Amino acid sequence: MSRIVEDATATVSTHGVRPRKAWTLAHYLAALAAVFLFWEAWTLISWLADGPSQVTQFRNHHDASWWVARAYEGSAIVLAIVLGTIVVRRCLRERRLTFDAMLCIAGALTYWTDPTANFIQPLFMYSSNLVNVRNWCGHMPFVINPDCGRLPEPILMDGIIYTFGLLLFAMVVNAGMRWIRARRPSISTGKLIALAMLGGIVVDFLLEIPMYRLHIATYVGAPDGFALWGHSGHKYPMVEALWAGVIVMGIALVRYSRDDAGRTIVERGLERHRPRVRTAVSLLALTAIVHILCFVGNGGTVALGFFSSPYKKLPSYIVNDMCDAPGIRGTRYGPCPGSPGYRAPLRGSLPGSSP
Repeated sequence: MSRIVEDATATVSTHGVRPRKAWTLAHYLAALAAVFLFWEAWTLISWLADGPSQVTQFRNHHDASWWVARAYEGSAIVLAIVLGTIVVRRCLRERRLTFDAMLCIAGALTYWTDPTANFIQPLFMYSSNLVNVRNWCGHMPFVINPDCGRLPEPILMDGIIYTFGLLLFAMVVNAGMRWIRARRPSISTGKLIALAMLGGIVVDFLLEIPMYRLHIATYVGAPDGFALWGHSGHKYPMVEALWAGVIVMGIALVRYSRDDAGRTIVERGLERHRPRVRTAVSLLALTAIVHILCFVGNGGTVALGFFSSPYKKLPSYIVNDMCDAPGIRGTRYGPCPGSPGYRAPLRGSLPGSSP
């Protein structure tokens, strides 16, 4: 029987027919990334065709939040210059697109998912004191919230956070993982993953709690329970730290886990391809992973929005007439989630009058 198989294999080889090679995980992820990128292109092209504009109506140049916004944006620019220089130099030195460079590109390509937390209801809000544009959420295929596009998107700050911040967070968590592994070589993989998750949560605390306390952003559409300052306009839901921990942990683990050849999960099994094809498949696979993690995080926000507590009084430059919050009436959307008798408008149904 084995002789017959050998003869058949020899015959196939003689005629130059190669056996089909199975796809690896990287191939499947790359195919999924193509779907995400098509959805992104459709959304952004539609948004650009409508001519995006800034949200400036409620800006307050005399409020402390105005200067805090400048501080966040200035810090983001410094991060982009410093980390961008490091990444580019490594690419030039190694004469290839490094994993860190691919992560920066994947983060930039995933930035479009940021406003999807408001896909069904207005749950997360940014200050219009930040450099912003009316976001592209309203142009996403299948969007349910008919007024999703009114959210001011802090394109300067968040664009840099997605492009370089995700890499920085992963680098910080990876440094902690290596430090622990060096001192506890016998630590189990499960414990190391748990510590990576904890590291992601700590990173989010450091980034977002000042933002919430200083009215740069607010996750107002969440239950008051299990939240810091839950009964105030500075509410920080602990589930936000959980979602952020999942995203940072996932990216950090992909960056940390390498085989004997130094390849990550998105770079393995691609040896049969030319270098440029290997790089393209790896980049797309990594883009899919970052998309999945961000969709999971925003999906958790959307799900909890169905249990939103009544909104607290917030500055007008945070609400930006996205819905009727305490002290703000007559918006197009109508009452905010959590209001007595609230029912989410669907598609083109807007119960409130135009402001």
